[in-house]
Amino acid sequence: MDRILKCTSISDVWALHAEQMSLYGFDRLLYLATSFREHGRWGENADVLVLSNYNKDIIDHYVGKGLHKKANMVPQEKSKPGAYSWREFLERQKRGEITDDEKELGELRTKWKIHAGYTIWFDEISERNNSVMGLGANRKLSQDRVDALWAQKGSEIFLLSIPE
Repeated sequence: MDRILKCTSISDVWALHAEQMSLYGFDRLLYLATSFREHGRWGENADVLVLSNYNKDIIDHYVGKGLHKKANMVPQEKSKPGAYSWREFLERQKRGEITDDEKELGELRTKWKIHAGYTIWFDEISERNNSVMGLGANRKLSQDRVDALWAQKGSEIFLLSIPE
């Protein structure tokens, strides 16, 4: 807490958060937020705050080309605020029950070596706000191991990730 209170910028806080999450096994993070959501959708990319430690090519493709609006590991319309395992997506992908956009996301995840993780959809203060964080697990961790970790430390990870 002392280190967070001494931060003077959002990027300093983000760096500390990324450092802490890597200790839990989540070494690749993506946070998206907007206050200009339109009809349940993300709105314009220019209005989205993007914080991530993924390389620029991944962000340019996923956010820049709008894939984040069409395919997520846990679709917003299927979830309420909370934390969600990527297990359902992975199982639907194995059964061939995903949309074309989700198939593209799955192929990119394979290319980028993103094998397991969690998504946190945050509670919003208004209908125009939207924020989400994807926690990509270390390449060595399976979804089974990530789910076991979450069962043990998920509440702690969730509390540390709340953006307010």
